[in-house]
Amino acid sequence: MIVPESSIALLLGVVMTLLLTYVDIEHNHWLVSIKSITETKLLLIILPPIVYAGALNTNLSLFYKNIGTILIYAVFATIIGAFLTSFVSFNLVNLIFDSG
Repeated sequence: MIVPESSIALLLGVVMTLLLTYVDIEHNHWLVSIKSITETKLLLIILPPIVYAGALNTNLSLFYKNIGTILIYAVFATIIGAFLTSFVSFNLVNLIFDSG
């Protein structure tokens, strides 16, 4: 039986979280260096291999067959996301400054 990579990554994340939460950090210098990693650094390290693996595992014939649908979803989702973000931001700013 082969364990999927995502399951191993999830278990590794749980173990690291437990280590960082329950182990005394001041006496373990390698844990101090791990704890200093920010979310931005983590995304810069972890995200490119994930995207690269996804690109390598893409079935190109199915991708090109569905390129129209993919682009329609991408364009409309971007437009809807932009409008929703601006609507919520505008109303939130008005709510904060009008009530103050």
